[in-house]
Amino acid sequence: SSGINAEWPLRPGLDFMSEHLLSQYVLQPTRKDKVLDLFITNSPSLVTHVSTSDTKLSDHRLVEIFLSYNLCQPNIASPPSFETNSFRSLDFTKGDFVKINNRLS
Repeated sequence: SSGINAEWPLRPGLDFMSEHLLSQYVLQPTRKDKVLDLFITNSPSLVTHVSTSDTKLSDHRLVEIFLSYNLCQPNIASPPSFETNSFRSLDFTKGDFVKINNRLS
């Protein structure tokens, strides 16, 4: 347990991030001593650099994030192929998770 109170107002967001394997990459303060600006992804290889710096334009620090993905030249990957009867070939987007959850409870 992280020691965070279950009634803490950000608990649902942290639970959501944990359930969906998401990570937040802005770790330096972005306004005074607080981290208010977030960059959240489920792809750790996407983020190559994160930094903050002062700016005269705002009382927030400037957040600079470098990505391994080039928006100007995206690599459109074809979906991988898996053996028909393998676990990796299952399409979980078609699952009725409400029904599954009801059956399990």
